[in-house]
Amino acid sequence: MVPILKTPLLLLTTLTAVSCAIFGPTEIKDTPLKLSSFKSDGCSAYPDGYHETKKKEWLHCCIAHDLFYWIGGTKVLREEVDHEFAQCIKGETNTLQSELMKMGVRTGGRPRTNLPWRWGYGWNKNTPYFDLRKQDKEQILSLLDQGRKEIESFSKDLNRKQQSYILERLEKFTNLINE
Repeated sequence: MVPILKTPLLLLTTLTAVSCAIFGPTEIKDTPLKLSSFKSDGCSAYPDGYHETKKKEWLHCCIAHDLFYWIGGTKVLREEVDHEFAQCIKGETNTLQSELMKMGVRTGGRPRTNLPWRWGYGWNKNTPYFDLRKQDKEQILSLLDQGRKEIESFSKDLNRKQQSYILERLEKFTNLINE
């Protein structure tokens, strides 16, 4: 059985995302931003794996996805990250589960919603889609070691293949920041 979020939470998330997307700021320009350390809550309001197995079959997909959501960035990057997330989920479970989770992150993960899992959740302000500036990239790079420690804190729940996936995504993430 596929776990589904309760309807009131989904409705509240959707309404919040839509109102913030309509009425929130549209650019950051010279706005100073402060980035908090990387934190992942796994699959947020969704299970990290099948309830019956008590394993965390797709937790690694969510952690890798959170890494990019932490910093946010452009709309194109978010679309790419969400597509890769869905592919990872599909590889661990099935197309239906993958599509449900992708729909959830596309709806509930919009920027400027004040939700703890939104696009750009690591910044101290609700950010719209934006190009990372030099000062933003410097902050990200300064916090990467702390981020690696956060990722390592999940190692007891992940097998080697899952850990390798996260490390590959971390390398892609680091290359993106260094561009």
